[in-house]
Amino acid sequence: TTFNNVTYDDANCCFPIGGSVTTTFSKGPHVGKTETLTFGGSGCGEANLTETDGSKVAFTLQHCI
Repeated sequence: TTFNNVTYDDANCCFPIGGSVTTTFSKGPHVGKTETLTFGGSGCGEANLTETDGSKVAFTLQHCI
């Protein structure tokens, strides 16, 4: 997993507001494939996941860590 320019900037939001996290699978049915979670959008916690097949899913993160 690689973090790419993940940034936090909003004092009112505990989620990243920019950047991405990319995971390359080394085991299982997705060996060699990647998925990327990209942060940002118009609201706190918005993100987009690009799955291993290239499809994209938009969602809102629910829990700060």
